[in-house]
Amino acid sequence: GIHHSTDPAECNSNFTSGLSFWDRLHGSFRNDVPQDAIRIGVEDDRQEDIAIGNALTAPFKDQPDSRNYTD
Repeated sequence: GIHHSTDPAECNSNFTSGLSFWDRLHGSFRNDVPQDAIRIGVEDDRQEDIAIGNALTAPFKDQPDSRNYTD
C-alpha cells in the first residue's frame, strides 16, 4: 500500500510487487510505516483527468507536478 501513498516520501518506495530484493538493492524499500497509517490516493480532483480519453492518453503526455498544481 505504501507505493500508492499520497505522501511523496512514501510513494517513492516499494516499487516491486513480489520480490522486495529489488527495492532493497536500490534503497527504495520501506517497512517503517504501519499500513493503517498510509493515506492512499491522488491529490487531484480535476474532472478532465477522469474522462476516459484523457485517462487512456495520460501515460503518453507530460504530467503536471500535483504538489505544485494551483488550478
